[in-house]
Formats: sequence, structure tokens, C-alpha cells
Amino acid sequence: MDRAVTKPDSSKATVMVIGAPIGPSDIPGLCGRAERLMESGVATVICDVAAFEEVDMVVVDALARLQLIMTRDGGELRLSHVSPALRDLLEWSGLDDAFGQIPRIRHGGRRWGTVP
Repeated sequence: MDRAVTKPDSSKATVMVIGAPIGPSDIPGLCGRAERLMESGVATVICDVAAFEEVDMVVVDALARLQLIMTRDGGELRLSHVSPALRDLLEWSGLDDAFGQIPRIRHGGRRWGTVP
């Protein structure tokens, strides 16, 4: 079945909050949300991942799939509120470059690092 593709409007952005925990069975629903946003013309999805203090490869898999959905039709996925644990896992898996510059977050007034 062909799906209608609306060219994303570069001025449209929205925040998608993902709650934790997620399992493999949650990934299709998240992907469906991203596809509906793209179909509505949203060009940039800012994925709020603040809920993920404990992360695993299911979270990385979900984010990689969301990134694929957004970029295959000219959109963009950005991450916000990335925990140090998620940042480390993205770097370890080699997917950190797929998300561009990932902003570092503060914990207790201390900055975990800076983005170049």
C-alpha cells in the first residue's frame, strides 16, 4: 500500500515525549506516531527522552527507527534531555553521529560536558 507523503514544512517542529520504560512491542506505536507527524507536514521532531535514566538497546533501537522514519522523507529528529547513560550508549553503538549534536544536560548544577 502506498502512503501519501506530504513534503515536510521546514518551519514546523513538534516535541514528542517518550515515556519510560519501553519494550520491543512499543516500537511500532512510536514509529506510527512519527509517521503521522511526517504525514501532517512536520519537518522536525524533537524527541524528549528525559524519562530514560536507565537505558538499553531497545531504547537505542527505537530512536534509530524514529530517525530513519524522519530522515527518509526529508525530516529531522533531534533529541532533548539526553541522560549521560543514553549518550554513552549511543556513542558505544556508533549511532551518536546519526543524531547530530546531542545537547548535554545538567545534574545538580554541574555540567556533564559541552557540545562543540
